[in-house]
Amino acid sequence: MKKLLTALTVLAAAVTLKAESHNYAALAVFAPGQLPTAVTTITGVRANVIYGECQAISGFDFGIVGCVRERANGFQFNAYSSVGTDAKGFQLGLVNLVEVDFSGFECGLWNSVSGRAKGFQLGLVNHANRFEGLQIGIWNTIDTGVSHSSLPLVNWCW
Repeated sequence: MKKLLTALTVLAAAVTLKAESHNYAALAVFAPGQLPTAVTTITGVRANVIYGECQAISGFDFGIVGCVRERANGFQFNAYSSVGTDAKGFQLGLVNLVEVDFSGFECGLWNSVSGRAKGFQLGLVNHANRFEGLQIGIWNTIDTGVSHSSLPLVNWCW
């Protein structure tokens, strides 16, 4: 019985450590100094005083540096925004980075999507691996799928 109780305790602890939590709001001064923790999914508002990190966000994300490990849906207004997988919505900031796919509007000095982007990029430098939409900026780059991969001022693909 004691072995069974020990095994159940270890299993419960492992499940608790792996569990992703959800919250409606987050305040981050500098991760890990944030409430709730970085493994939390936010459905609502996150304020990043200096640096904030979360698992995923749906809603409004604003501050100096905002990092999302997985997906972001909604409005991101940070000096530096980084999304680990997919993003949908609006990104406004100095630097906007999306590691996989993006759908929506990006506005910043540097906008980069490592996967497929659909929508509109407005900035000094705009980059996407694959792109459907319009890029306006000093330098615009689409890596694959077009004959005109890099163009100044305006680039497009439909």
